Amino acid sequence: MTFLSSLLAYIQGPQTRGGAAKGTEVLSRNIHFARPPKVAILLHKIVMLTKSQKVEKVEQGIKDVQGAKVILFGDFSKVKVSELATLRSELRKMGAKFQVIKKRLLRIVFEKSGIDFNPEQFEGQAGTVFSDKDISEAAGVVYKFSRTTLGEDKKPRFQILGGLDVAEKKFLDAAFVNAVGSLPSREVLLGQLLGTLLGPAKSLLYLLQEKSKVNN
Repeated sequence: MTFLSSLLAYIQGPQTRGGAAKGTEVLSRNIHFARPPKVAILLHKIVMLTKSQKVEKVEQGIKDVQGAKVILFGDFSKVKVSELATLRSELRKMGAKFQVIKKRLLRIVFEKSGIDFNPEQFEGQAGTVFSDKDISEAAGVVYKFSRTTLGEDKKPRFQILGGLDVAEKKFLDAAFVNAVGSLPSREVLLGQLLGTLLGPAKSLLYLLQEKSKVNN
């Protein structure tokens, strides 16, 4: 039994056995510890604080889901802290955020949000992006970031794991998220479309102008 588990046993209540001196906990068959009230109280507070933090994480996660249109997941286990800071900064510019929530707690968040999805299927450390924008915008930022983390094997160290369409409560696989993220931005696409539409009109105008010159 470790010292930590022994202290936890102490918190749960006295377990004195025959032959043990008064004021002493018998924490294993052959190990005795004098009661350490200050340490035990401190450990108790730490345990309770951890539980409180978990509850807060779940409650905040539910709020984040309610305010999101799309949720993206990425494995950040091979990414530096400074690199993640860059991702967080880029996401903040579009009103999104990157959160690290334990997969077990995230599963509870989804259950309470009515979403049938278990993030524990992901291997490694999964970070979560909450965005109230269309998937094209959120995926674009995350995809561009992943391309800045290419390793020697030409594979991104930040791996996109997939996403969720919150409204449809539908899982989006990694291939789809990467494909959407690799597309030009909405503004660029609109510009290309406008250029395509105006191209024939410009050509016709040029021909008319040239014909007018010849007639004159």
